[in-house]
Amino acid sequence: MQRFRSLLRPRAALAAVLSLLAACSSRPALSLEQRREIFEDAWKRIGEKHYDPTMGGVDWSAVKVRYAPKVDAAGSEGELVTVLNEMVGELKHSHVGVMPPDPGRSKRPNIATKNLDAPVQSEAPGSAQPGASAPEKSPLAEERRPGVSGLRAAYVDGLVLVTSVTSGGPAARAGVRPGDAIEAIDGEPVSGLLEEIHRRSNSRVAGIIPYAINELLGGRAGSKVTLKLQGADGATRVATLERAAPEIPPLELGALGSMDAEFESRILDGNILYVRFTPCFVPLQEKLEQALEKAGDPAGVILDVRDNPGGLGAVAMGVARHFFYEERELGSMRMRNAPEPLRFKVNPDESPYRGPLVILVNESSASTSEILGAGMQKLGRARIVGQTSMGAALPSVVERIAHDWRVQAVVADFTLPDGTSVEGIGVVPDVAVKPTRADYVAGRDPVLEAAVRELANAPRLAPPPAKAQPSEEVAASPRKPCEMSPDMEALLQQMEADPAVQKLHKAKTLRISTRMSIMDMEGTSVTTVLSPDKMHTLGSLPMAGETLQVYDGKRGWSRSDIEGMRELQGEELGAFKRGARMDAGAWRENFAKLEILERKKDGERDCIVIQQTPHEGEGGPITIHLDAKTLLPYRSESTMKSRMGPIHVATDIQEYGDFDGVRMPKVMLAKVGGVELKTTIEKVELDVPVDEAMFKKPAKKKKKASESEK
Repeated sequence: MQRFRSLLRPRAALAAVLSLLAACSSRPALSLEQRREIFEDAWKRIGEKHYDPTMGGVDWSAVKVRYAPKVDAAGSEGELVTVLNEMVGELKHSHVGVMPPDPGRSKRPNIATKNLDAPVQSEAPGSAQPGASAPEKSPLAEERRPGVSGLRAAYVDGLVLVTSVTSGGPAARAGVRPGDAIEAIDGEPVSGLLEEIHRRSNSRVAGIIPYAINELLGGRAGSKVTLKLQGADGATRVATLERAAPEIPPLELGALGSMDAEFESRILDGNILYVRFTPCFVPLQEKLEQALEKAGDPAGVILDVRDNPGGLGAVAMGVARHFFYEERELGSMRMRNAPEPLRFKVNPDESPYRGPLVILVNESSASTSEILGAGMQKLGRARIVGQTSMGAALPSVVERIAHDWRVQAVVADFTLPDGTSVEGIGVVPDVAVKPTRADYVAGRDPVLEAAVRELANAPRLAPPPAKAQPSEEVAASPRKPCEMSPDMEALLQQMEADPAVQKLHKAKTLRISTRMSIMDMEGTSVTTVLSPDKMHTLGSLPMAGETLQVYDGKRGWSRSDIEGMRELQGEELGAFKRGARMDAGAWRENFAKLEILERKKDGERDCIVIQQTPHEGEGGPITIHLDAKTLLPYRSESTMKSRMGPIHVATDIQEYGDFDGVRMPKVMLAKVGGVELKTTIEKVELDVPVDEAMFKKPAKKKKKASESEK
């Protein structure tokens, strides 16, 4: 039950609402000292990361003083969850909460993120050999297999109603029918849950109920759950469901825990493509792309994000790009101390769907699904049908604190293209539809029926403008020699005299294999450099997909699962070009000016602060702290203008490693706003064979032509 708290943070009160689910924890009671450490860490982390230094006018220090006695008095883990979430609830907005350790962290199998159709694999040690029989399933692995009930629920007129039943699923086999009211789960009346949710978040009961019921119905595949149901005729009965393995394995999200994933697509009468998906992560986005491609040129598209709690904010741009042929902006977010907001820019698809689009929302649509729906509505690209969404759209991060507890902290606000907000307001439908119990009993979906009708009024894309012919490449102007003082020149010569540096300068090729970690999600990247100036980087992060960046000595480009293909320009291109150089003259040619800003004491370390100023149009100044004894950098700061806006990055080098005579940063922690990315270099290879074809720009992906383009 506990894992629901890691599923969604749509509103500040939600974690507290579900603290009653934490009361069943079997973990040892926390000592007074442990409770105080968790409290101190949570209060500090949320205050440091919040996008607004004034905390929205809340006296955060006074809040700490007021809640300290309550933390001391908390007698159980559940009570501590309640107290801490009441504390963060003082901020009165979404995406902030405190969560106990994720019970699924050590109980769930390691599920591959790229293949959502693969079944959950046994964790038996070893691997199957060709011709060998399948290994015997581990009882432990069986115990960890997640299960689903095969039904969806909603809060309607004071009742928790079954709204749909999966054909052939556990609920259907047990005789559960749409329109049935759920009165109890495993003997526990749902009235207690309803009372708690009403008490904690009365205005969002309908939005929270589907997630709470889904959590209570979850369990091990093969286990059973008993429901007390009331039929439409008023008669009560008991149904026992045997949970089944889900069609799509849950998404493992590091510190956030796990999320159940669902995807459905079908062609409705009239050649209308209907797609429902949850949550908003790249693996589901990829399934949407496949459905669009398979459908060809449907008469209309309906995207259903009802009961979608959100996910990765960038996925809103990844979905939207398939419905535009020009760059557009879904909204923007402002981070702490940032001079300008970062903009949710949509990199258009080369062959977008141009027909009518309708998006379905309800009171349980939250976060990224709201950014998508509201942004597309404001841009005039989609009609919205359903019920006003949850109104919870603040970007956040989840991090671990003392004793493996977790906090979710808001790191930015979010506003739509016209400057209005989604937070606390929600996506207001163009056509409001409120289903009734009679609709569910009759097996109807009045929201979908209204969406089909509304396609006639939904916006379409006009024919695309003629593409401008690419301009001829202009030869770069000769660069002036790098400006530096005699002291800087002497320092640079001293740095370049290091044998390890010289070995790197003499190499013809370089390959660096790196492990990345963000919010406890592990990814990888491999960077290949071919002297004198070619670079290829391929990175992959769970649920964010792959990103490829290449510089071939003249041009640079990026291709990602979210943005698709785009040319690198301006400061982004300048930064990538600098990374492609590893020869002795790189600094002198890459920068217009090198200077020593100061020599100082940094803690116990003697420090030399230098500044690198790139050539005009290639980036802002980069400040680097060198250890005066080793002349190795240990900290850097820079601000780069990306296509989304200026991004400030501060990087601490926590450890150096010796890789076959080459000394390089081994462990680095980069901070971008409130987000932390840890990278660990695992392998450095010099003069390895490199296929130059890897630097060639990938061919455009061929798509099925629409009828209007034939």
